[in-house]
Amino acid sequence: MSQMKRIRVRTAEDFQALPEGEWFSVPEGTPVRHTFAAFRVEHGKLHIAVPKKILSQFKAAKGRTFRARFRGRDLIVEK
Repeated sequence: MSQMKRIRVRTAEDFQALPEGEWFSVPEGTPVRHTFAAFRVEHGKLHIAVPKKILSQFKAAKGRTFRARFRGRDLIVEK
């Protein structure tokens, strides 16, 4: 069994630097707020820069059409 190390996570960069595929514990929890750094609204359309990992999950190609809707404050995009 591997030994757990205590790591202080103060920023999103600290969180992203955690080793992938390993478990970690956050005893008191941590407030997290996700934001899209790259989005704009033009002519009544919402343009969002989507990370490549998400594009590959959706097999997005130029010109492909997806369905999108709002549920409360969530934007839901469907294949």
